[in-house]
Amino acid sequence: LLLWLLLAALGYLPSPLPAACAPLPDTAALDKEKARTAPLESELETLLRQLRERAALCAPPAPEPAEKAAPQTVEPFFGESPREEAKPEPKPVPKPEPKPAPKPQARKGDKMEIPENAAREKDLSFLEGCWASDTGLKAVPSGKPVIVEYCFDKRGNGKRYEHVEGQESCVGPGTARFQGNKLHMESPYAQCPDGTRFIPHSIDCTGSGNTTLCNGREHDDKGTRWTARFRKQ
Repeated sequence: LLLWLLLAALGYLPSPLPAACAPLPDTAALDKEKARTAPLESELETLLRQLRERAALCAPPAPEPAEKAAPQTVEPFFGESPREEAKPEPKPVPKPEPKPAPKPQARKGDKMEIPENAAREKDLSFLEGCWASDTGLKAVPSGKPVIVEYCFDKRGNGKRYEHVEGQESCVGPGTARFQGNKLHMESPYAQCPDGTRFIPHSIDCTGSGNTTLCNGREHDDKGTRWTARFRKQ
């Protein structure tokens, strides 16, 4: 009751006595009570301080201050640089093919020789020009030698010229072709200025180089054969 009265006097609690009957406060008693509660208040303050210290020990450590990020440098934007157009790669220049070595040409007086690869390549260009041969035949009744001459272009087309020694030439067409590895030349009649003519004949040449051999055959009833020895004119 005294504690209630004390707290009521301090204004913390209502007075237990009716307002009309409230006695005058006993100041001596109040002083005595204050003297008694002073140590309690001091002890209470000490306890509160200890509680705060313990609470501070239990608190989580304060986070370390975050490092300040370095300021970002922003470069000014002036738009995209124009892109360089891709230059086309230069096309490789093809190397010129080496020109084939010029084929040796027969000179005047040279013996006719078939080049080594002419038959395989069907190449008749070596015949270009005129070639003459003594046939070994004799004219009747004079007994004079008969001379035959062929003039060809590079494709083996040309003319046959045939005459008796000391007389005008008789002329007719002549051709040359490869038949396998054999060179075949032929001509129909050769017409003479006096109205006569030489009968058809053919010539076959075999081998190559300096082994070239040519043989002629008259297309008469006897099939007369003769050796042709052509030389460049």
